[in-house]
Amino acid sequence: MHPIRVISSNFELVADIEQYETAIYKRSFTGVGTFEIYLPYFQGLLDTFAVKNFVIFDNNAHKAGIVKYLRVEITESGREQLIVGGRCLKSILQQRIVIPPAGQAQWSRTSKSAETVIKDMIADSMISAADADRNISFVQNAPNQSRGNTISWDSRYYNLMDEVEKICTENNIGVFGYLDLANKKVIFDVAETFDVTIDNGANPPVIFSKDYDDIKNQTYIYDTYSLVSDALVAGQGEGVARTIVEVGSGGTGIDRIESFIDARDIADSGELASRGNEKLLEAGIKETFESTVLTHSAFQYGTDWDLGYKVTVVNSDLNKRLDTVITEVVENYSARGLELQVTFGDKIPNVLDRIKQDINKPVKTNI
Repeated sequence: MHPIRVISSNFELVADIEQYETAIYKRSFTGVGTFEIYLPYFQGLLDTFAVKNFVIFDNNAHKAGIVKYLRVEITESGREQLIVGGRCLKSILQQRIVIPPAGQAQWSRTSKSAETVIKDMIADSMISAADADRNISFVQNAPNQSRGNTISWDSRYYNLMDEVEKICTENNIGVFGYLDLANKKVIFDVAETFDVTIDNGANPPVIFSKDYDDIKNQTYIYDTYSLVSDALVAGQGEGVARTIVEVGSGGTGIDRIESFIDARDIADSGELASRGNEKLLEAGIKETFESTVLTHSAFQYGTDWDLGYKVTVVNSDLNKRLDTVITEVVENYSARGLELQVTFGDKIPNVLDRIKQDINKPVKTNI
């Protein structure tokens, strides 16, 4: 069993736990990962896993989370089980909204790297915020390396983590948090994808296929439920005077799927097309392989491939080849050893994701 290290909210070692039944740690390249730990309950264990304590999996400070949920179950036989739940360190970003500076309608950055925008947004929300009550003393950004595309970004009272995830998804980068125990800090940083596809021409390729004996089972998903091909983006103004820009592929007939995007919050009409293209990207086709990957194979997890790597997935039965990024990895620790559930490609929105999308839609106003 891989020990689970528990660290207090003051960054002091609480315990190393080895006698657990199962631990499931879900890592996400752009979003917020989660974890669950199942173990026999004994007195004092609720204090060990106190809410806001940190947990570290696989003795790796980059695989850490925060305890959010405790549940004790007592069976008819009298057996007591504790279930510990929580989220990865990125969940700290969910605790803030993006507030515009005093006297300004928007929080904005123009022509900056995606990494700069993300780290400035984090800093202004919880490190050097104008309102000192919003700052978290142990949160810190890693040094900025200006990675990612050059972008312009406006935000107004949206959830910080949701904004960070959108920037990452649209710019092929990821964000992660890790524990710096020596300095008692939670550090946030950005990662670029690493190309190990079969035709990358520089790095040794990594190929996942049943033919290579590195996949146990596999599900292929091609999802067009949310697809939009063309959109009208409406800026400021009223009635016929309102600025409207059309974006999209110029679909025709049955292949044309239209949508309306209310972008009244954008003052510069030159930025309307950019907002529209962002929304079309979110509403694109989702193509995914979800697979159970064998841990004992030619390609080793954490060495040859990891979260955020762009790899090649082949299914000869379906005549499908996908060069795509590993977006999620679920690590399942138990007496059977480590099992890996891997998502290759687009994240398929679940019910909660779709609810969040609806909540974040601007309220429609008169065109």
